[in-house]
Amino acid sequence: MKKFLCLIVASALAMVVSAQEVKENVTVKVKGGYELKGSVEQNGDSVKITTENGDVFVYRSNEIVSIADASGNVQKKGKEKRPDSAFSQKGYMGYVDLSAGYELYWHEGALFQFTTTHGYRCTPHVFVGGGVGVGIMKPTTKYIYHEYWDTSTRIFIPIYATCRVSLLKNRKVSPYIGVNVGYNIDTVGHNRQNDNNWVNDNESFHGFMIDPSVGIEIAAKKRLALFIAINCDMILNRDSGYFLSGKIGVAF
Repeated sequence: MKKFLCLIVASALAMVVSAQEVKENVTVKVKGGYELKGSVEQNGDSVKITTENGDVFVYRSNEIVSIADASGNVQKKGKEKRPDSAFSQKGYMGYVDLSAGYELYWHEGALFQFTTTHGYRCTPHVFVGGGVGVGIMKPTTKYIYHEYWDTSTRIFIPIYATCRVSLLKNRKVSPYIGVNVGYNIDTVGHNRQNDNNWVNDNESFHGFMIDPSVGIEIAAKKRLALFIAINCDMILNRDSGYFLSGKIGVAF
C-alpha cells in the first residue's frame, strides 16, 4: 500500500514539474513579429516569458511561433502571421519631418518648419518623447495691424514634448493622432512702429505652442517608415497665430 501511495505522489509531482517546465536562455518568437529573450515557463495552455530585463509576458500556446535555445535548436514552431509594422515595436524611436502651412487668423504669411523628435514607444500604440526644430515664417504680403507695418521674415525655434497614438496594430498602414506641447523662441520678431520710430519686437512667435495633428503611417521596413499628416500650429501669445500645415517625415 505504501509503495502504491508513493507511486501516486511521484506521478503527481512529475506531472506538476512537467506542466511547469522552465526553459532558460531561450528566444521566443510570438505571432506578430515580436522576439523575446529570457526564460519560459509553460503551464498547460499558458506560456509565461520573463525577459532578461525582468519584464513578464503571458501568452497562450497558440500565440507562440517558436522557442529556440541558445544553440538555435527550435523547440516549437507554428504558423507565423505577418510581422508588425515599425510602429508596433516597443523601444526607442525617432522622427524627422518637414512641414509647410499658412496662417489662418491674420492671413499674414507662409510657414516652413523642420523638426526632429526622439523618445520611447512604450506600447504597440503609444509613443512619448520630445523634440526641437527650426521654423521660418515669411509674410506673403505687406500687412498692417494696429500701429505697425511688418514685412520681416521671422525665424523661431520650437521646443516641445509630444505624445503620438497609432490607432491600428499589425498593419502596414495605420492612422494616428498626436499632439506637441511646448514653447516657441522667436529669434527675429516684428518691426514695430512706436512713436514714429521702428523698434524690434520679438514677441510675434514667442510663446506657448500646441500642435495637434492627424495622419497616416506607412511602414517601409521593420524599423523604417514614412508618415504624412495635417496639423494645426497654434502659437499662444499677444499676437496669437494659427497655422494649418501639411507634414511629411520619416520614422526610424
